[in-house]
Amino acid sequence: MLARAGVFRVASAEGARIVGRRPGSGDYSGIVFPYFWPGEEHPFEYRLRRDHPEIELQADGTRKQRNKYLSPPGRGSRLFIVRATLPEELPDLDLPIVVTGGEKKALTLTALADTGDRPRWLASGIPGVWNWRGKRGTEISPSGERTPVKGPIADLDKIAWRGRQVTIAFDTNVRTNPDVQAAHWQLTRELTRRGAAVFWWHWPPSTPGELNGIDDLVGAWGPEQVL
Repeated sequence: MLARAGVFRVASAEGARIVGRRPGSGDYSGIVFPYFWPGEEHPFEYRLRRDHPEIELQADGTRKQRNKYLSPPGRGSRLFIVRATLPEELPDLDLPIVVTGGEKKALTLTALADTGDRPRWLASGIPGVWNWRGKRGTEISPSGERTPVKGPIADLDKIAWRGRQVTIAFDTNVRTNPDVQAAHWQLTRELTRRGAAVFWWHWPPSTPGELNGIDDLVGAWGPEQVL
């Protein structure tokens, strides 16, 4: 699956170049996820998962990784769909869609969907729970200033939603984090507005407490039990 997706590893200097950072300003070694649109041969974006992001001390004394994932500056959010996904799958209303957070989870769900023939579903990843929204363009305000226009990202417009079954599979913190819950609800409303039949992945009560995403669950339980 990693080979199909074109995922590759970089040293710090190459990672810095790919995401538009100055070499030597940090450690940019890590794993690069190229973004392809179905039917296109060349990536339109890259996202870097750093091996050694900076650690930031929080007010409560805890430590948090900062800038673990990076994209080139000034770029808007895009959907991650695994390379070699067929263009005709985007308008296929009989093919369900699973929306998840991040590239690793989209890769895992794509592997789970593989039946050797027609996939069980089309997996798509957003690089953060709110990143299905972003800058759509600019408008001139009444005062003559250029003002950014924000809303659902344009990639959503390229997929047929009306009458389609869609499952949102966010991480385990959807049960406890108010911000993630708000993004969950708002994405549900947006896809429902587009005519989708939206379902939620509910984490089983037996999920081990240390697990975070669907990729972790597959690693702990194996694909057949998760299916």
